[in-house]
Amino acid sequence: MSFRKIASSILDGLLVVGALALATLVGYRHMPGLRGGSAPTDRMVADWPEVAKGHQLASSTGPITVVEFADFRCRYCRAFALQLADFRARYQDSVSVLFRHFPLDSRGSPSWTAALSVECAGDQDRFTAYHDELFRQQDSIGVKSWTSFAIAAGLADTARFSECLRSEVHAGEVQADLDQ
Repeated sequence: MSFRKIASSILDGLLVVGALALATLVGYRHMPGLRGGSAPTDRMVADWPEVAKGHQLASSTGPITVVEFADFRCRYCRAFALQLADFRARYQDSVSVLFRHFPLDSRGSPSWTAALSVECAGDQDRFTAYHDELFRQQDSIGVKSWTSFAIAAGLADTARFSECLRSEVHAGEVQADLDQ
């Protein structure tokens, strides 16, 4: 393995650890219950109902909710998503994971279209499978067809998927996540 690959792997690991540490500090600051104090009040997390929306990646209704804002083309988002997948599997009874879109590029870009495509997969109850497939094959975004990702994620009706994507029916949802 080359020095560049090793350095890149170490940097990716440090960024994931840093993101988790930051999330823990923010949670610790805003959730007194974690410090042994009183439970959080609505005033402390007044905008939580607006933030805690999105597609549920883990089926738990446990006491902990993680809201992930991500771009499918961002390599740091991918590293975090892969770690989060392990976390989801390990703590499935305790943790609810919600996904929100944060495409870093403008409308019409592969980032934006990836967000639309996963929403279209969600119309066929394959949001999580498609989400995971996009992050697994991140280097192929913009190279492979969106339908090939849909097939890999197990979508039954690729014509319906293609029409959904062409019509951009979910553009408002993606924009709402981005605005949040």
